[in-house]
Amino acid sequence: MFRFTLRDVLWFMAVVALGVAFYLERDRHVDPREAIVGTWEVVEATTEGKLQKGQTPPEWIKIDKHQIAFGKQNRDFDVTYPCTLTNREIDIDVSSPRMQDAAVFKGIYELKWGELRIIFTSNPNAERPHEFDALKNKQLSRYVLKKIAE
Repeated sequence: MFRFTLRDVLWFMAVVALGVAFYLERDRHVDPREAIVGTWEVVEATTEGKLQKGQTPPEWIKIDKHQIAFGKQNRDFDVTYPCTLTNREIDIDVSSPRMQDAAVFKGIYELKWGELRIIFTSNPNAERPHEFDALKNKQLSRYVLKKIAE
């Protein structure tokens, strides 16, 4: 039968605390933009103030450092737009040469527990959202994404 002394328990707690501190410190030095690069499946969409049931357009989103692509179920990407990523913000430039004014959808993103949440305005050049609640504001579109192994 094993007997643990208070000293053994304290040593164990110290080792666990060091391990947690190591992982937290390591994650702080990773560029958050690198973590969201890849192909993502849409698992939930909220548009026009409603949670969309069934098929959610788009079904796939591919994010690179300087562009974002939206696609359907066969993983063919229908449209690609330039985008700008910062630590928590994403800007999708949908301007075309025919347009005189710039058209930029401003949004924010958060990667937590393997899910990527992106919310952006439904109208170009509108003010950037500050939270992830698209149910209250019909002018926002929110997507919850799961990364696809490539």
